[in-house]
Amino acid sequence: MRNKLIFCIVIITIITCIFFRYNKIDNLITRDYESRHYVNDLYNSKEIYYRTILKEDEKEIYENILDAIIKFKTKINLERSNNFYLDVNNLSKITDAVMLDHPELFYYGYPTFKSNMNGSITIEFNYVDSNEYDMYLSKIKNIIDDIKRATIEMNTYDKVKYVYEYLGNKNTYGNIHSIEGQTALSAFLDELSPVCAGYAKASEIIFKNIGVDSLLVKGDLKSGFFVGDSHLWNLVKIGNYYYVYDVTQSSITKSISNNISYVGLLSMKKSDYSYSYKEVIPFIRYNMNYYDMNNLSYTYKNSNINELNEILNTNKKYVEVKVKNIDALYLNFNKIKKSTKIIKSWRFNDIILFEKGD
Repeated sequence: MRNKLIFCIVIITIITCIFFRYNKIDNLITRDYESRHYVNDLYNSKEIYYRTILKEDEKEIYENILDAIIKFKTKINLERSNNFYLDVNNLSKITDAVMLDHPELFYYGYPTFKSNMNGSITIEFNYVDSNEYDMYLSKIKNIIDDIKRATIEMNTYDKVKYVYEYLGNKNTYGNIHSIEGQTALSAFLDELSPVCAGYAKASEIIFKNIGVDSLLVKGDLKSGFFVGDSHLWNLVKIGNYYYVYDVTQSSITKSISNNISYVGLLSMKKSDYSYSYKEVIPFIRYNMNYYDMNNLSYTYKNSNINELNEILNTNKKYVEVKVKNIDALYLNFNKIKKSTKIIKSWRFNDIILFEKGD
């Protein structure tokens, strides 16, 4: 009996600690905060996220890096410190903190590091054309004003969906090695193409302006499209919970059907991601699935082709469906095609894009 009591106390303590940790993070995300660094009117940065997890010496470097980017400096040199071990890994954490705290640095792409013989490290900064800063800023403001007007009467979910569709339809995935694709600017301008960083930073700026609580995050994408490390996406708060929003995934099907994929609209799974800087990550739920909410989920069984036909019964040529028992479906795919209007399909994990004939 005593052991059971101890066990219960331990479990309650763990649950309480988890609750207070996530509650604290949530309060930081939703809290009004006046940024110590003004960059522009696009975004009031909450440096209480990633800057907070840095040590004091690291915060000094954070300030130097941020100041350099605001002033369009091309590089800065950091000397070895007695109190701080200067290496590329430590500096990557600090430059990440600046990037994730400040998406309003819309012209900033990424840093490169050079280790010098004397132990110092040079950080070089990459930008889009600084001479066009005012013009770019004005264009982004006008776009955001249009989105504000379009979403003003919407609930939070519909706002999130609107932004996903807006950025997804507007853009195609760009060159991962381009400076421009890493900037928020790339997702706003027709002549540029974003990669994950551009999509996610632009989303973060828009969410801030239309009243959606969100957080820009970095980590590894373990499954889905664009699998690999250094992926950026967002968490959005709908009701009392946070959900995964990864608008980069919208581009999966565009080259095939010219339509966006909805797999990144709150439909990704917990196992799809590994998070960097877990100290600032709130509790995330995965129960708001776009496909379930729109009757686009299908569990394949041998005798239920009629259910698939009901899902496909639309005037659209291409239909994206989330499929359970997807391997079994493909084993019997030739038989299924004969009983439907399907002429072709493309598989993305458990998502299938079907092309229908007449």
